[in-house]
Amino acid sequence: MALSHPKVRIADVQKASLESFNMAMVTAVSFTAAYEALLLVSLAALCRSTGREVGGFDIKDILTKMEALANAAGNAQYIPAPSFEETIRLLTRLGEMNLVELRTIKSSSTTFRQSLGGSGGAWPMTSLAIDELTLLKGLKNTSHSELAQKNLPFMF
Repeated sequence: MALSHPKVRIADVQKASLESFNMAMVTAVSFTAAYEALLLVSLAALCRSTGREVGGFDIKDILTKMEALANAAGNAQYIPAPSFEETIRLLTRLGEMNLVELRTIKSSSTTFRQSLGGSGGAWPMTSLAIDELTLLKGLKNTSHSELAQKNLPFMF
């Protein structure tokens, strides 16, 4: 009598791989610091309010949105909102974690390095590298859940 072994299809492997990746992203979001969570929620809120999912947002848009959300939250962990330099560091860290995408547009007249007294490299355009549901799941049971729920209302 021959034993029957279940067949593993390519679709099964792809599904398991995607689920594993999504769980890693949810976990990464759940461990974000206050300013990191503020930045991620700000990006998602910008996507919602503009309807723009492609192309990203300029640093000025992000700074303005973070300040507005921080002030509206009235929570000491977000106030004062991060400075330009802090935001650049946050973007770099979140980019390294694959939570945001940073794209340089060569035609930009003001450059990141020039703004810091150096030369070269245009302002990065930033967008979320994760979907909003992954962000909301990651922030659900954290001290940032109220910030997420208030600015990205979603039924859990």
